[in-house]
Amino acid sequence: MSEEKGIRLEFAQFGHFDSFEVFRSLTSMIGLADHELPAPIATGLKTMRFIDQINLKSVLDRDLYYRVRVIRGNQSLLSDELQTYISTFSAPQNLIVAFSNNALEIEWDFESVTELHYYCSESPIDPLNLPVPKAVLAGDVRTYVDTDIEVGKTYFVRVGSVKNGVEKISDEITVVAGGDPYFDNVVALLRFDGSIVNLKGTPWTSPESAYETGKFGQGFRTNANHWRTARATVSDTSQDFGAEDFTIDLWFAHKGVNGLWGGIFCKRYNSNNESFALFMPPGGTQVAFEVIGANGGRASLNFGSFTVGVFEFLSVERHGNILRALRNGSVVDLVIFTEAIKWVDAPFEVGRIDYNVNNSWSNCIIDELRVTKGVSRYKGTHVVPIEPFPNF
Repeated sequence: MSEEKGIRLEFAQFGHFDSFEVFRSLTSMIGLADHELPAPIATGLKTMRFIDQINLKSVLDRDLYYRVRVIRGNQSLLSDELQTYISTFSAPQNLIVAFSNNALEIEWDFESVTELHYYCSESPIDPLNLPVPKAVLAGDVRTYVDTDIEVGKTYFVRVGSVKNGVEKISDEITVVAGGDPYFDNVVALLRFDGSIVNLKGTPWTSPESAYETGKFGQGFRTNANHWRTARATVSDTSQDFGAEDFTIDLWFAHKGVNGLWGGIFCKRYNSNNESFALFMPPGGTQVAFEVIGANGGRASLNFGSFTVGVFEFLSVERHGNILRALRNGSVVDLVIFTEAIKWVDAPFEVGRIDYNVNNSWSNCIIDELRVTKGVSRYKGTHVVPIEPFPNF
């Protein structure tokens, strides 16, 4: 005997009955009068079970609604409504939208579908009244770059998965096309365009400064033989990270081998009283980052060797217990570090390795320094900026 295929319904009826009728609809039947109900798909049933032998392919990813009527003599009662759904795919999940390089960069998780619809609007998108898709994409892609936007505007974005003639819509993401989404977390932002001006946070000072052509405009020119540094005030605690996430970004070009330890930036009072430092060891072209924990633990990251005069984008970020070194958007080293970072009574400083030592200056150009507290911006590979950091 072959097994019957379809949607199996089972129900219970207490008391005597003559027969049952089964109703099926693609829309809800709640609130319908008897004469408004669709024609029953089964009548005269004597058992409290029924297999609806509907062609399942015709109702994949669609809602089906059932009700059962019990009949006894000239009386009848209608059951509550049962809703069922045969799902073969879901809406796009984990939608991420970011503004970068004058475009919206969108990515999502997906199951393979027939096609994907990309929606982008300057007003909220009603999933029950969708506009025309801005782009129709192949069903196996998971990223899209939208260059047809205007900087400064706010956009609302959704992505829809389409299969079996049914579309399922993602959650909505709102993004501002321009500015820094983490700007509230920025505690230092310096351009070094001919002056030491901190655009976000407390004022910085410099005992001696010099400038050369940087990545964008001018950059801060350090010198291994001169006290050219720039620093926050000692009382500025915004760069005391503790156990928080953080991201430090800068453009860097080294200008020659240094005979001493060449500090690029640091928060350090002496070799045993250090929060962190980015530096070049004596006589080499390597760049490394070191951090000391509140319990005395140490960790280091290696950025590799650098070519004289070539600007590269460097980032150090902490994400939970992971410290990462990123070079030109790629992770080049990482280490597990579980401690809070040690507090020291020294300012965040660029150009040397130790606030208490008047040497160990670096020989490099530093441009576009940004310090972000409480946020791991990248959590791995990212797109390298092609313009100065936004100041809003």
